[in-house]
Amino acid sequence: MAVPKPAAIKEPCSKARLTFAANSDDIRNYYHIHQALKSAKATRQQLVTFDKAMYVLVAALWESYCEDVISEALDLLAKHAYSPADLPLTLQKVIASDLRSDKHELAVWKIAGDGWKDCLRQRLDSLRGPREWLFNSPKSSSVDDLFARSLGIERISDSWRVNDLSVEEVRKALDRCIAIRGAIAHRAGTADSQASKIGVKRFINLVISLVRSTDMAIENVIRSCTELSGWQNIGNQSKLEMGSIAAI
Repeated sequence: MAVPKPAAIKEPCSKARLTFAANSDDIRNYYHIHQALKSAKATRQQLVTFDKAMYVLVAALWESYCEDVISEALDLLAKHAYSPADLPLTLQKVIASDLRSDKHELAVWKIAGDGWKDCLRQRLDSLRGPREWLFNSPKSSSVDDLFARSLGIERISDSWRVNDLSVEEVRKALDRCIAIRGAIAHRAGTADSQASKIGVKRFINLVISLVRSTDMAIENVIRSCTELSGWQNIGNQSKLEMGSIAAI
């Protein structure tokens, strides 16, 4: 069975996507090691344990990408938007609501002058702050909530394109994968058959598509709010991304 071959990222993209692609090397290594273990006649339970570990890794790669791309986009908006009025309207409303609910009576002065730029850069950290972190499970509803509250993008999942699946089917596919990840974390035996090598392949294929779609949706926001033409990482197009797992 062939080991996945990398494919070049051919369009400008976020640094977060490049990081995701680089970290995906571990998935290719997984297939090499899986073949070696089978050749060494590893027990079925040993292979299952390895499969489950990789399944959890794919979920972690997706979660990390979401957080990284939000931080990157917020920094670009802070640097290149001329004023708070250029930000997405939903983001303006969310920040205003947060300031109104702040118990400190001088909180509104946080955005005076260029203070709004610092407010943007600190936005993701503030969401991780005093209340329970809302992104402890990167399923579709949590991802939608995170992007709405941090970047003002309502239902980022509407932008997801995976083969010929509908958006709702893509959401359900992601939620199933995250549920399996949760079952693994809680040592549920039912996850053994689902977190197989085929399951890992399907999950990483899904996440690769989600990363690309999410990157493109955020790029549209950057274009509409700044003078930038989009992501600026054109010089790094030689970076690689998993490209042929679907053919395995």
